[in-house]
This record gives sequence, C-alpha cells and structure tokens, in this order.
Amino acid sequence: MIGDKVMEYEIVKIDGFRVFGETKTMTVEESLTGITTFWTEVNNNGAIDKIHELKSGESPVTHGRLIGVFRVTEEDERIIKYTIGAEYIQGSSIYSLQIEEIPPATWMVFHCQGPIPQALSKAYEKIFTDIIPKTDYQISHKIFLEVYNIADGTKDSYHFEIWI
Repeated sequence: MIGDKVMEYEIVKIDGFRVFGETKTMTVEESLTGITTFWTEVNNNGAIDKIHELKSGESPVTHGRLIGVFRVTEEDERIIKYTIGAEYIQGSSIYSLQIEEIPPATWMVFHCQGPIPQALSKAYEKIFTDIIPKTDYQISHKIFLEVYNIADGTKDSYHFEIWI
C-alpha cells in the first residue's frame, strides 16, 4: 500500500534482455540522493533525448518505456551501477551509450502510482519492509528495475513499475 492504496504485483518470468543507456557508479549510500541527481544530469545533458530517439515501442519486454537499472556490483556490495535507458533491440545503433545485460529471471513486478521520486521511495520501502518479508520469494539477483511510462511523472496519477 502506498498511502491508502494497495500495491498490486504479479510474478512474471522473462528471458534475458539488454538495456542501453547512460550508467553511473556510486555507493549504496550515495544512491539515496545520487540517483535523483543522475536523472537530472541525464535530462539536462541531452542523453535522455538520445535515449528517447533510439528506443523502440516494439521492444518485446518493456514496450518502449524508460528503464532505471539498479545493480549491486559483484566486486563490492557497497557499490551500485545505475543505468538510465531503454530496452536494446539487436542491431540498433546506440552511439556512445552503454549496454547492460539483464539475465533471465522470474520477477515480482509491482504496479505503483504517484509522483516521482516521492512515490518511488515509498514503494521501495513498502516492498522491502511489508511485502517481500511476508512472501516465500527469495531475491536471487542484485538487480532491480524501475520501468517508467512516458507521462508527467509529477502527477499523483503517474503509473510506473518496480521489478524485483
């Protein structure tokens, strides 16, 4: 529940796919504010325009939506890589953007609503304190996805997904 709304989720098995975009490395502690700052940077430096230009509505997994990939590094669990991008379609030209591999997995896909970044923070808190501990599911990857619709993310009615 975010506020007085129940947070719905579904279990979805997905083959691996790739995401292209801009990536930033930071500590988990820095990520608390650094991810929002990184989104601002990507919006201001023209990279988001390039991502929008290159993404395809025909992408089979995310259907052309923007993706935030939060990945804990294997070398040091205190370090994360955060990628802002879209699903990569084989053969697409992505200029100087990086490619991030998303392994095959079964995901808990949470359907969330509210203004970004406030609703995102509340959703993560709810997911990790109230929902996942009450299930039999184990988190097997150290990758979380945020899947964003193309709409005004400041509105209370804004819909997005968190994949765990």
